[in-house]
Amino acid sequence: MVVPSNRTAGTIINNQRWLDTDGLEIAAGRGGHLSKINGTWYWIGTNPDIIFGGDLHLYSSDTFGEGTWAHHGVMVSADPGATPARNCRLVKHPDGHYVIVGKGNLVTGEPGIAIYSAAKVDGPYTRAPTPNVGAYQRLPTFDNAGSAVPGAYRHKFGGGSLFVDDDGSAYYITSRKNLDWKIAPAGTGIVRNNRNVGIYKLRADWLDFEENTAEVYWGPNMFREAMFLFKRNNTYYMSSSHTSKWRPSDTYYRTAAKLSGPWSDEAKVAFVPALNAVGRSVRSHGCQFRYFIDVGDNEWLFGGDRYPVEDPKTWPDPDKGRHIRMPVVWHDDVPTVYWRHKWDVGSYQFTNTTSEPHDQVPGVKNRIPR
Repeated sequence: MVVPSNRTAGTIINNQRWLDTDGLEIAAGRGGHLSKINGTWYWIGTNPDIIFGGDLHLYSSDTFGEGTWAHHGVMVSADPGATPARNCRLVKHPDGHYVIVGKGNLVTGEPGIAIYSAAKVDGPYTRAPTPNVGAYQRLPTFDNAGSAVPGAYRHKFGGGSLFVDDDGSAYYITSRKNLDWKIAPAGTGIVRNNRNVGIYKLRADWLDFEENTAEVYWGPNMFREAMFLFKRNNTYYMSSSHTSKWRPSDTYYRTAAKLSGPWSDEAKVAFVPALNAVGRSVRSHGCQFRYFIDVGDNEWLFGGDRYPVEDPKTWPDPDKGRHIRMPVVWHDDVPTVYWRHKWDVGSYQFTNTTSEPHDQVPGVKNRIPR
């Protein structure tokens, strides 16, 4: 097998549980993300078996593949009943310290964004003294036309992710749920929009948001969540899922030359095949979108999550696993995700446009196409 110079070999097997090197199921769900630091892949997330108060776990792998992830332990312990940390991502600052950014504060139970830092990748991590992070009321609030309305039209943080640009600047993109949209006064001209999307710049040390200039983009985001930013060939991609709770949903993207926009019209990511063996629709290959990751040589991987604990009616078979990872083929800068039950990241030809028949994916919410 010939492995490209910047791509790591690793076998991925979908539709089964992901196990660590000790043979235990990986406890890095709830929007856990992947990061490559100094040639090693890191996977961080919260124990998905615990709906409230799950601890934050860290794993690492040199080969990316199934069965190669070593458990580093709990990086942050959650108080019982605290808001669970979701959509966490681990990054290394150019100055050498490590930063974890995610939605929800494990210890205090506050809504908003939590930031933790450590001198070593496996901790110990401490919560950054972040006066601008706190509850969502501490960050700017807006009406749906974009002008500031202090103390009104509160927007709670939804699913999001940390993004680090080529120049070393860091940003958090998040879906923000308008808590007051259903009661917007008639005749005010305020759009009754249930969500917006915000992109917020962090300080140079990545331990807090910039105080007065944090927001670089604000716009409508109707029925979208699980926001993820990435950059390919000098183009920014804003990707997201539909607001379908824990069920499989379509995946969307927009593009821009600058984070501040303007952003293109929204389009759906293509999935091949879109039907399983009995002809049922399997939205996003039977998952909720989580991320697009460059695995080396500008070759990309799609990642999605499943939620058998949160919604056992939709996911009656937990042995089908909580995570899927698929190869992405780019057609004129448009991503298409091809189904593979088993594939190797190192040897895969990312121009391959053939697809295996889609495995049967359990889930009563998978719709029969009309």
